Amino acid sequence: LATWTVDGKAVRPKVIASTATVRRAAEQAHAQFDRRLAVFPPPVLDVSDSFFAKERPTTVRPGRRYLGICATGLRMKSTEVRVFSTLLAASQRLMDRYGQAADPWMTLVGYFSALRELAGMRRAVDDEVNNNIFRANRRGLAKRRLYEVQELTSRVGSSEIRDVLDRLKQTFDPAQTKGRRPIDVLLATNMISVGVDVSRLGLMAAGGQPKTTAEYIQATSRVGRDKDGPG
Repeated sequence: LATWTVDGKAVRPKVIASTATVRRAAEQAHAQFDRRLAVFPPPVLDVSDSFFAKERPTTVRPGRRYLGICATGLRMKSTEVRVFSTLLAASQRLMDRYGQAADPWMTLVGYFSALRELAGMRRAVDDEVNNNIFRANRRGLAKRRLYEVQELTSRVGSSEIRDVLDRLKQTFDPAQTKGRRPIDVLLATNMISVGVDVSRLGLMAAGGQPKTTAEYIQATSRVGRDKDGPG
């Protein structure tokens, strides 16, 4: 129905698709459309400018800093509890010192490859982490209490997911003492990798290495999206 003739030759319509990550694209395009695949624009010679992404120096625009932690001899859960406790108490100290400027790091996003690992950490956040940060001022950080811990997983209903995304946009106000509180900790699976674009988020703890490099990039790029809040 959509084919027309030009100079006696049948010309089929072009099918244009846009995607961030794709595997086996040529096979998929052939199976669905019986067409060959052409990637536009083609790969370029300049690694710092691939059309899709342009490299900027961090002196011009802040980027993301990745820090890996290898705790030899400690269980994974114990390490995660200490990391979460330190990050949450340190961000509270920044808030106490600098006020609203520290907002990007007040919501900690915890990323997990498996739902089982996330469920275990949820219990730890409600118990051990909460207790640790309430006494963090003894270690030179800041005392803090977690009011809102949310999930972004398949265990959460679609209507609740919309509410969580809306609440992620709520900023921390040092003077707030009552009312609806911003989210302190968001625990998420790879559901966060697609469609979550909350510019204020600036802090993520990834529990273990994600299964693929593309997933790692997609997930960790949910934070540090705003030039005013590097990740």
